[in-house]
Amino acid sequence: MLNRLVDEALIANLDIAEAAARVDEARAQARLAGAARFPSVSGSAGASYSDSPLAGTSFGNFAGPASRLTNETYSTGLNFAYELDFWGRIRNDARAARADLFAAEADLRTARLGVLADTIATYFEVVDLRTQIALSVGTIDVLQDRTENTERRYDRGLASSFELYQIRQDYRNIQSALPQRESQLTAAEGRLAVLLGRYAGTLREDMGNQLTPQLVFEPIPAGLPADLLIQRPDVAAAAQRFEAARFRVGARRAELFPSLSLSSSLGTQSGNPSGIFDILDNWVLNLGASLTAPLFQGGRIRANIDVAEARYAQQTASYARTVLNAYREVTA
Repeated sequence: MLNRLVDEALIANLDIAEAAARVDEARAQARLAGAARFPSVSGSAGASYSDSPLAGTSFGNFAGPASRLTNETYSTGLNFAYELDFWGRIRNDARAARADLFAAEADLRTARLGVLADTIATYFEVVDLRTQIALSVGTIDVLQDRTENTERRYDRGLASSFELYQIRQDYRNIQSALPQRESQLTAAEGRLAVLLGRYAGTLREDMGNQLTPQLVFEPIPAGLPADLLIQRPDVAAAAQRFEAARFRVGARRAELFPSLSLSSSLGTQSGNPSGIFDILDNWVLNLGASLTAPLFQGGRIRANIDVAEARYAQQTASYARTVLNAYREVTA
């Protein structure tokens, strides 16, 4: 039964589904950031028509139609653009996005482990509460018989009033504790249903009434705490976010320096539609390069650097705290 519940939780749990969606988002963001490292290529096709009078033409005493200039232009082409990443801005942004992807994957592993732990713990809580309720019901039956016997003995003068009151008190205490345990069982079964992606109250029939788990405790091997500290996904996620913040500091600092962009276009241009296919006679080539340097941005670049450095400091503290908590937990 526990194996079936664990398998269902891994498939249907909504926390795992949400973490998996975050991985997909981070993977798409990594592809988006990495795409900036490559040239962009686009195709274009256009047509234009103009009709205007010739400059200097007088219409005052002109009887015929005015002289006009018409022009038709048809063009096709391929456009290329590429930014040379001298200072590592694009490269660092891509590395940061990749680190965010690794962190999201570690978060997914953390979510899976958390759901597994909660499912198993809640299952044993349900088993324990069912056992307590069964024992309470049996105890109530026994105390009810003892109360009735004590009352008969008291009526005959064979039992004291103290003994009778004590039996009745024990009987009432057990009776009053039973609804509380039943409420706790309902709450535990509800939490277990949510872990399985179900509505509360839909699990009791599937689990049945007889739950007898077999507990097997294997010996803990030497060196396990250190291995656990290395393998913990929450530590890995914090480390990757720390790296992502570090890369983004480098990317924002690179914005202080000039950027060099190359562009080119290759295509055809003609005065009639059929001429655009005459590549040998109507080809057009344009090459260009541009150097852009920030002169005045109103403090935007410096502010972005300060933001990146502050986030880097946050991730440094977060990573250190995660490592300290992980060390405490695996060595406790």
